[in-house]
Amino acid sequence: TFYFTGKMSGNYLATTDSISKAIDVKLEAATGGYYLYFMDGDTKTYIEIYEYEANKGGVRLVTSAPASVFVINADYNMPTTTIGSNTYYLGCYKTYTTMSVSNISYMSAEKDGVSQFGARLSTIEFVKESVEGGETPEPTPAEKITTIAGALAVESGEAELSGTVAKITYAWNGTTCSFDLTDGTNTINVYKSTTNVTVGDVVTVVGNISVYNTKHQISEGSTVTVTTAHVCADWSDADCENPALCTVCGAVKADSQALGHTDPNTENKCDRCGVVLNVAAGTYTYDIVNSFGTYAKDWTSDYVAHETASTDFTGSLPKATITFSRANKQSQTITDRPVLAPKGSTEYVTVVIEGNTISSVTFALTQWSTKTFSDIHIEYFDGTAWVSCSDTITTPANITSTTLPANVTQVRLAVTATGSKNVQVGVGDITVVVA
Repeated sequence: TFYFTGKMSGNYLATTDSISKAIDVKLEAATGGYYLYFMDGDTKTYIEIYEYEANKGGVRLVTSAPASVFVINADYNMPTTTIGSNTYYLGCYKTYTTMSVSNISYMSAEKDGVSQFGARLSTIEFVKESVEGGETPEPTPAEKITTIAGALAVESGEAELSGTVAKITYAWNGTTCSFDLTDGTNTINVYKSTTNVTVGDVVTVVGNISVYNTKHQISEGSTVTVTTAHVCADWSDADCENPALCTVCGAVKADSQALGHTDPNTENKCDRCGVVLNVAAGTYTYDIVNSFGTYAKDWTSDYVAHETASTDFTGSLPKATITFSRANKQSQTITDRPVLAPKGSTEYVTVVIEGNTISSVTFALTQWSTKTFSDIHIEYFDGTAWVSCSDTITTPANITSTTLPANVTQVRLAVTATGSKNVQVGVGDITVVVA
C-alpha cells in the first residue's frame, strides 16, 4: 500500500509505503461533489486534476479553490472527476509508485488491483490487541536499504545511502538541486535535495526510493547531510581555452588563466592545440541530430541548461559554442535530438561563433505532437542588445534569419510559451552562413 505524502514527484503525486509519513487528505463540500485537500503546515492545499492538453489529464497542487470537483465512483469506490467528456481518477499503474491521472476507460473489474490501482480514501485506526502476557508489541519498522545496489534492486522503500556526489543534474536554484550519488560502482539520482552540494562532496542521503521514467531515484523530500566537503586538490594543466581546473568538480584554480590560442597556421588551426580558429566563407551545418548520441550521452530527462561545442559535431566547422537554456533527452515522441521546453517562459538556443562572422542562420525545428507556441523567432546580438532578425512563427518548422549586419558573431533562437506546463519542441540541425 502506498500513501500520499503531500508532495509532488515531478509531475505526479509522491507516495510512501510508510503510513507514518502519509498526509491526511480530507473532503470539502463543493457544488456537485467534493474538493480533496490537505494541510501543508498552515496552508490548505487542494489536489487538482486538469487537462494539460486535449483529452490528457494531469495533477497539480493549488492553494485556491480547484477546478476539479470529485465524486465517489460507485463501481470502484474511488474519487473521480469529469472534465468535458472525460472522467479521470488518481492512482498508480503497473509497477509505478507515484500517483498519476488516468482516464476511467483504463479501469475495469479485471484490472482493478492487478495493473490499475485507484486511489481510495480510508480511515485507519490502530488498536492494540491484548494477547496472553500483555499487549501486542509494536511492529518492527522495515529496515532501511543502505546500499545503492540495494536501492536499484527495488522500486520503493526507505533508504539511507552514503556516497560521493558524482554529477549535478539540476543546478542549485536557491531552494533545491538534484545530483547523482555514486559508491564508485553504482549510481542513483537524488531528486530535488534542499541541501546544496558540490561534486566530490561525501554525503549521506535518507529518503524514499521511487522509479521515474524507468530510472531509480531518491524522491523529493530526502534529507542530505554533507559528511565530508570536497576540497580541490588535483588540477588539470591550463590549455588554450581553459585555466587549470579541479579534476573532480571543475572549479577554476586561483590565479590560473587560459593560455590562449597561438597564431593560426596555414590550415586556420591554432599552432598549439590544433583547434580550427576560422574557416573559409561558406555554409556549414552543425549536425545536432546525427551527433546527438555522442554529445548528449550523459543528458537526462531533467530540463536543464546544456552546452555543446563545434568539436562535438562532425566535419571542419566554424569554432562555436551552442547553448540550450532548458533542454533534455526524451524517451518518447522526439528521442533523437534535444528537446527545448519553455514553461511560462522564453527559452533559447544560442550560437556563438569565433574566428568568423555570421551572415545568416537556420534552425530546423520539429513539432511535438500538436503543440504550438506564442512566439518563435531568431535574434542577433549587436554588441549592446539582442535584435530580432526573422519572421515570427507559432508552429515549429525550419526558420531562417534575414541577412545579418556585418560583424555578427552571436545569434539565438527564442521560443516562448505561456502557462504552467512544459511545451516541448525538438531542435534539429543548425546551419550557418559565415564570412
